[in-house]
Amino acid sequence: MARLFAQERSLDTLNTADTARYHDQALYQYGLYLEPLIEVTPGPGGPYACDQIGFGLSYRRVSGGVFLSTFKGNYEKTLVFPNSFKLEYMFGGGYLGMQVLRINQFELDIRLNYGHGDMIWERTDSRADFSRDEFDLIKPEIQISGVPFRYLKLFITSGYRKIYNLSLTGTDSGEFSGFTAGFGLKAGYFK
Repeated sequence: MARLFAQERSLDTLNTADTARYHDQALYQYGLYLEPLIEVTPGPGGPYACDQIGFGLSYRRVSGGVFLSTFKGNYEKTLVFPNSFKLEYMFGGGYLGMQVLRINQFELDIRLNYGHGDMIWERTDSRADFSRDEFDLIKPEIQISGVPFRYLKLFITSGYRKIYNLSLTGTDSGEFSGFTAGFGLKAGYFK
């Protein structure tokens, strides 16, 4: 009777192969890509948007590239009464990354970004520069990518940005440091 029960039980169960497999090699051996990104970043008075454009190369599981990022927020402050000033900044730099996991068409990468930039207080009425300072930043991050087809990778990213060497009047580097999140795509040639 027990043997009959075991046979019925095995016939009732669906035996499916595990489709999620870990791969110890990259999906493509090398790549050359353009990488636009929209990112939410910390700033005084709340989070702000930054857009970024990058250019990268990958070989097996290692990647590297350069980027340029622009602040898209609208932060104004009265530094010298009665004039109002708008904050603008831009930075560029490079990154190194490594793919740590690939499961079918999904990839998990870690990256370390280093950048150098410029921050400016600009008068809102005349658009004249009032005060300017340079800064450096470092940002470790993770990226989760999906590869819908060969020439495109869609990704989400999250990291922690640390800005330092900033001494601009009316700002504090701690206001611009913190967690970031974004989404973007890598479009290019992957083989």
